[in-house]
Amino acid sequence: MAKTSASILNERITKQRNYYNNAKAAYQKDNCALQNVISAIENAQKQQRVEQEKSQLLENDWRQRFRDAGGQMSDDLKSLHLQQVSHKELAKEYDGLVASLELDKEQAELSAAKSGLDYQNAHRSLMRSYAAYELEKTMEMVEPLIRSMALRLHALSLQSHDEQIYDHVNFTTSAHQAVSQEVIQQLVTRMDNYRFDMKEEALLQEIGLYSPTLPNISEALLTSPIKRMQKGQALRKEREKAK
Repeated sequence: MAKTSASILNERITKQRNYYNNAKAAYQKDNCALQNVISAIENAQKQQRVEQEKSQLLENDWRQRFRDAGGQMSDDLKSLHLQQVSHKELAKEYDGLVASLELDKEQAELSAAKSGLDYQNAHRSLMRSYAAYELEKTMEMVEPLIRSMALRLHALSLQSHDEQIYDHVNFTTSAHQAVSQEVIQQLVTRMDNYRFDMKEEALLQEIGLYSPTLPNISEALLTSPIKRMQKGQALRKEREKAK
């Protein structure tokens, strides 16, 4: 028994749905890694500011106390100075740590861009197959519309003698075209005004009507394969330098 177009589309949807779920999971994993490194950078920068502020306060304090002591460096002042230097050096150390994390962030962003595009492509392919399937199913139940169009076509073909002469001289729209235009106009109007009831749309509720958003990824990486390739090459060079 030959498969119908609807059954073929349904099989395709099953495969694409699995691919979509895998693509979504891969992107979510990469996006989680990106979010983690972004948080790590923010935390490191926050801690760096804390160390810088502590260093500055201690420096102001021990210098003032050094003056008040008449230039004498007591053990307490030495200890205070060592604390100030320690905080200052630690603040500087964060520069290298943040720079290393920035490389991690760029790598994570590149990975998320690639898996994110796969995720969006999988969503788009699944949506189109599902839409084609729904249309194909509906076309199997379109007999009432075909009947009414055929009746409308027949009615328009019943022309008076004057109408026949007018149509012949003025090359007016054919009856087929007239009926098609009437139907298309109504369909377009109804399509434009249609609102999906997501409670009744299991698949659409699961995958969403619109393409998945990809936060924290630069537009250049999403729109340009060349930019992604260049970014990958640059990161490999930076990693080699860091060894």
